[in-house]
Parts: sequence; structure tokens; C-alpha cells
Amino acid sequence: MENVDHSMIRSVENQEIRGGSTSLDHTRRREGSDGLLRAYHLSDPISFQSPWMRERAAILKRLCTRLESSKSERPMLGRIRSLARRWHGKPYSSRPGYRINLRWKTLHRIYTEWRQHGELAFQLRYQTRQYPVPPALQSAFVEECKRPECGSFAGAYRALKRRFKVSIRAIDSFRRALPSPVRQSLRELHRLNRQSLKLREALN
Repeated sequence: MENVDHSMIRSVENQEIRGGSTSLDHTRRREGSDGLLRAYHLSDPISFQSPWMRERAAILKRLCTRLESSKSERPMLGRIRSLARRWHGKPYSSRPGYRINLRWKTLHRIYTEWRQHGELAFQLRYQTRQYPVPPALQSAFVEECKRPECGSFAGAYRALKRRFKVSIRAIDSFRRALPSPVRQSLRELHRLNRQSLKLREALN
């Protein structure tokens, strides 16, 4: 990540000055998320835990830098609206099937925070609410996880809801309540169950 291709950055800057399609979009199409991260590197990429988060942070950094350095006479709010319209809904290169959620109010907030706090502004802050799980219900969840036909925690949670009409909405509450060794063992068991199911389907 430290070996930044400065010639790429200069080329991108020149394309932006000349106008036309966004140079950031060209970089994404040409080299994917890896090329994007090399061109618009983050000072602390490890703080963004997954590739799509790093790609999102790199996109936001470039947009904020562009807003800051633009010599356009358009009002700042108009430029923010224009960039948000252009990028909202575009797919992530590193996470096919997922799209960038970038409303103009979001970009405006992130830009304001970026000017004050730097790349901390690009951190995602959502958290899954943790609901208390009764021990008896947690034991039933583990039993569902251990069934041969169960291939995931989500499958066990759906089966549990059918059996007990569970009102606890967050599957993460069940998963996080498991001790880490048990959670890892069940993940491995689910992987083997999925493989077994595929083999049985291939034989039929």
C-alpha cells in the first residue's frame, strides 16, 4: 500500500481538470478496487476491515479531496449534490451485488467531518443491536445448528422461529452469545453440511 503510483495520480488529476467522465470511475473500470486503492491510498487502510470498506473509504477520500481542491465557481452544495448523484447506486468493484449508498446529505456530512478529523470520517458507525437471549432458547439454537440439514446460522435461526415463534429479531444476538470456540466449530460443521448436501444432490 505504501508504493503509490504517483504517475497514475498525476494522470488522474489532469483528466479531472480537462473534464468529462470522472477519472475515479475510469480507474475503477480499468484496474478494479486494487487499482483504486493504489491511486487513492489511505494512510491507515487496516482500520477498514474488509475490501469493500476500503474501497468505499478510498472513493470518499477522493471525492472529498476533489471538493476541497475544485476551482469551480459553483456553490459547494451544488457540487456536493452533483457528485452524490453521480456516485449513488454504483456497484462496488470489490463486492459485486452491493451498491454505493451516497445521498448528498451523507456526502455533505462526511466532507464536513473529513475537514475536521481526516479519514476517521470514512468509518462506518452502524452497530447491530444486541438482544438478551434466554439460556434455554440459546441451547435450542445450538441444537438447530447441529442438525445435518443445517448449513448456516441463518438457517438455524429460521428453524428456531418456526418452532418457538421467537420474538428476538436479531440473529447476531444468538451468534454473539455463543462462546468463540463453539461458534467456530459450528461454522465448520455448517461448511461440511453444505458440502454433503451438494454431494447428495449430485448423486440424485
